[in-house]
Amino acid sequence: MKTLNIESNSIESTSFEDPEYSKQPCWYVDINKSEKKKDYKWKIGIKNTEQNEEFECKFSEISSNNHSIWDRIRDNAFAIELLQKFKMGGESAIRDWFKHGCP
Repeated sequence: MKTLNIESNSIESTSFEDPEYSKQPCWYVDINKSEKKKDYKWKIGIKNTEQNEEFECKFSEISSNNHSIWDRIRDNAFAIELLQKFKMGGESAIRDWFKHGCP
């Protein structure tokens, strides 16, 4: 079983004897925080025995210079929103969301 630890921005893995657990996908967001907007970025992905996909994006790709979006992306809840978008549509869903300012 894999869990997301938002406070430490890490994924913790616990293995069980049952091989079904090892087949479960591990969805993750790795946050590279920075005080400079242009350097703030994320890696979003999925890993399991059948699929290994990762996508990296930066704050600078978001089509909004609004100060409230900067505050929003620094909140840990944004990582969960990002992961949900990626789960629903992969890289193209993230690009489209960023293109529209992450409404």
